Amino acid sequence: MQQPSQASSLETATLGGGCFWCLEAVYDGLDGVVDVVSGYAGGTVANPSYQQVCSGQTGHAEVVKISYPAEDYHQNYFAENREQGYCRVVVAPKVAKFRRQFTDRLKPV
Repeated sequence: MQQPSQASSLETATLGGGCFWCLEAVYDGLDGVVDVVSGYAGGTVANPSYQQVCSGQTGHAEVVKISYPAEDYHQNYFAENREQGYCRVVVAPKVAKFRRQFTDRLKPV
């Protein structure tokens, strides 16, 4: 497992892929990943056992929480690079569609 530098902050992503042991094995070996923790998401039973989750009766999904260093380069990229080709052709139309569909949920300007 790789340790982050003192200056970097960590981001986390929670991924479900059917089998948390499979995901853990893959992401734990990936360069840049600091930590991988297996667990459950969703469901209707507090702190279920593995056997309860496997029964299919709890509604939980097996997930992994992946920790990795944040990269400042990727933060606010669209806001700061609207004229970049990919942003104009791919990102802008998706953002516009989202804003049209969720006007009532947008932050005030």
